[in-house]
Amino acid sequence: MQANALQVLTGDIYGTFTFGPIVDGNFTPALPGKLLLDGGFDSSVKIMAAHNANEGFTFADPRLKNDSDYNAFLKKSFPTASSDVLKYINETLYPPVYDGSHGYKNVFQRTVLSVGEFVIDCNPFYLATAYKNQIYRYLFSVPPGFHGIDVPFTFYNGEAGSSVVTNATVATALQGFITSFAVNGTPKHLPNGQDYPVFGSDAEVVNLNQTVIDVIKDPTATDRCKWWQQALYA
Repeated sequence: MQANALQVLTGDIYGTFTFGPIVDGNFTPALPGKLLLDGGFDSSVKIMAAHNANEGFTFADPRLKNDSDYNAFLKKSFPTASSDVLKYINETLYPPVYDGSHGYKNVFQRTVLSVGEFVIDCNPFYLATAYKNQIYRYLFSVPPGFHGIDVPFTFYNGEAGSSVVTNATVATALQGFITSFAVNGTPKHLPNGQDYPVFGSDAEVVNLNQTVIDVIKDPTATDRCKWWQQALYA
């Protein structure tokens, strides 16, 4: 615990909080995304996978102010990556274009998207493609959509005046989806009566928003996530 605090919590890579498992070629034979890509998983289980709309915010360093800062962040995050890989991340995956066309308008938002997709967002997409799109997905986009904001909704028990659960209808629906999937292997229908869709070839996910529960295309069904899954940075 002392080593963790000294090396990780006081380190200069923002957003890393604890030691975790590493690829050792034995207990952890490869990165999870690569294992899913290569067929190294149990294909007999049923899957419901999700992510929040703004996962990267918690883990992105707000001190990054310019492109040089962003490049330094990439080098620290992927110390064994080749210069070509770092260049690809910087110029192709998340280019320094801040007109909103790539999903960000400043360096911090660029970092939020980068970290969010690499660390969390793309993982459910890896699962979906590994299981031939026959899984169930949802996106938790109730604002602000930060990492972990869905947990109080998941365990909401009707307490009045909750400062986090801003929509009891969403909490009840989410709990119904999870519990029905656990019991039956299929999530219950949406509040509007629509069947809960399988991810499928159209990459459909149930979107739990503050104002509506509907079906949208998975925002992580992108070439960026396909690139991350190859683990070329490792």
